Amino acid sequence: MQTEEPRGGTPNRLPRYFVWVIVLFIGLLTGLRFYFEQVPRGAQFIPFYLFSDQGPSIPLPNGKTLQVYFNDAGAAHSGNHWTWVVASDRITGRRVVAQGYVSPFVRIGQRSLPTSRDNDVLTVKFLRGRRSDESGPIATIDLKNP
Repeated sequence: MQTEEPRGGTPNRLPRYFVWVIVLFIGLLTGLRFYFEQVPRGAQFIPFYLFSDQGPSIPLPNGKTLQVYFNDAGAAHSGNHWTWVVASDRITGRRVVAQGYVSPFVRIGQRSLPTSRDNDVLTVKFLRGRRSDESGPIATIDLKNP
């Protein structure tokens, strides 16, 4: 007894491809989420992953914290330290909310990170460059949605 094949090929192929597309999409999202948990959005991979060192955390009024990281290559480093201020989110992972140079005294903990709060805004003051003591960029962070 022979069975007849339906016209137009196998009718179950389209759903199988659709399932594979969904599986690949979920795999891609999972991979990106894992990557942004290791290297925050806004930071370059090699400096952050290989040379970052965790610094102090900044508590926020809503119970969350911002984490400070310094770019420190150890004995190979000289001058001011590039610094990232990082916010974390359960869904999207970590992201850089402010970055710039700070004094080596901030890096080793002799001085605190130059910040100030005004209502719902946190201001972080950075230095102009790697070998400069002049004030440079000022980053503002909205504390309602860091």
